[in-house]
Amino acid sequence: MRNRVFHIITHFDIGGAERIAINISKSSSAKWEYHIVEVVRGTSDYSSAMIDELRTYNIKFHRSPIRNNKLGIILFPIWFLGIYLKFRPQIIHTHTEVPDLAIYLFHIVQKFTLQKIKYIRTIHNIKLWTDWGKIGSVVEKFFMRHHANIAISRAVQESYKTHYNESPTIVFNGIEMTSQRKFEGLVEDKINILFAGRLEYQKGVVFYYDTIYNLSQYLFSFDYVFMPSNFEGLATLSIESSFGKTPVIINSCGGLEETLPADWPLKVKNNSVQSYISIFNNLPSQDIYRKLADIGYEYAYKNFTIKKMQQNYEYIYTQKIQEMTVL
Repeated sequence: MRNRVFHIITHFDIGGAERIAINISKSSSAKWEYHIVEVVRGTSDYSSAMIDELRTYNIKFHRSPIRNNKLGIILFPIWFLGIYLKFRPQIIHTHTEVPDLAIYLFHIVQKFTLQKIKYIRTIHNIKLWTDWGKIGSVVEKFFMRHHANIAISRAVQESYKTHYNESPTIVFNGIEMTSQRKFEGLVEDKINILFAGRLEYQKGVVFYYDTIYNLSQYLFSFDYVFMPSNFEGLATLSIESSFGKTPVIINSCGGLEETLPADWPLKVKNNSVQSYISIFNNLPSQDIYRKLADIGYEYAYKNFTIKKMQQNYEYIYTQKIQEMTVL
């Protein structure tokens, strides 16, 4: 009989945490059965594409009946109970912060029936509970008490230690290498530089292009990827770009700079506009460009493969289940 792991995500929609949950669940190990559960119902075109992907890989999934965030969290313990009782997962793995709160409430409501369940909680962000500070402090005590926390980068680990006086284990996110397709709309005889991210302060930009599902398959089309982020948990796009052998121009911030070698030349401090201008005015020659592309690829392959992430998490799952047996 396979051990069951339930990944709890905010919704089936665009997001780094959702992508990592799917990538773990693509594991080919015969020991594990993965389910993905959303707290709030995703309703975008991206949601449909994600569900199609889950079906392609035969990953079991459970959709929320509720579309409102707060209501989805509050009512989660009620509708999730039936799924839990049917499948009895050994591990519940949550992915920051809506899923964390939903599972905390589920545990409180149903704690007398959950005698043999272990929690894993991946911390995907440097800044937590920006809107729910007091609630967040209670939830953090719950996950620390269950020794559940995993950080996705040194920056996340250091931030968590600063705020909560605990230093979680690090498991770097693993990124799937995808076959590349040409991106339509490139300008010939020009250097094409891609910026991709959400419209928010974290990403360091004030405008955006329409959402593109599975953007990673187009990264090889561009000459550079530009990431002026102010902070990151761990910058997935940077890693994907390195796998696509497209060099990344970055701001030297936590969670982004550690996706590339420490001596990476295409980075600036404090989002300095003048430093960016200097980089753009002195882009490397073709020979150096190819060397940078290879260096980025090799660094990503060494640290951020999907297989390595799957193995690291499955080792942690195994340790948790063994603790269960001892108890």
